[in-house]
Amino acid sequence: FAYKLYVENNEYDDEYFGVNGEYTTEIQSIHRRTEDFWTDSRVDGDVGEISLFCAHGSDLADREKLVQTLHLLFSDSNDESSIEDLADDIQELIQRLPGRYNYPLLTFNAFATDAIGPDEASIIIGDGYFQFQKDSGVESEGPEYAHTHEYSHHLQLLLGVGELNDDFSDQSAKKQELMADAFSAYFLAHDSGGDMTSEEISN
Repeated sequence: FAYKLYVENNEYDDEYFGVNGEYTTEIQSIHRRTEDFWTDSRVDGDVGEISLFCAHGSDLADREKLVQTLHLLFSDSNDESSIEDLADDIQELIQRLPGRYNYPLLTFNAFATDAIGPDEASIIIGDGYFQFQKDSGVESEGPEYAHTHEYSHHLQLLLGVGELNDDFSDQSAKKQELMADAFSAYFLAHDSGGDMTSEEISN
């Protein structure tokens, strides 16, 4: 995920979602609809442009970019050989995993961040997250939920209700996630949003 934010230099239009791009159209469509919905709802403020990215396990197969990412993560290390050795160890380990670079746990995450700059908010969803939803039998609604939940975290920040400040307790984190679920469910149930049934949302 750090690679996707800081190392890869692809344009937004080059992004694809799912190992073979099978969720690309669905995710890009829900992204546009979510932006339009919350803009039309006259939320106090402007979420701004949110870039949409997907993390792929295959990103780790590019050794040069893996090394760049490790340099970023271990910026205090001046030992080039240790970074190179670590890259070798990571790729050797991945080669032994079922599915190798497509092993779902490598990218089993989704999150919202403004870490790439004050005006560069983003949502990142990993291939592993899509695979988990498919294996759980919620493939038809899961991708929309994953996206709108993360988009809701940006709404929380905009409204001033999403900052944890110095409180990193489990209870505070739970509150933030449930609030994002509520924003997401409101959009998904709304006629002008996802237009889903209560059964679809509860899944």
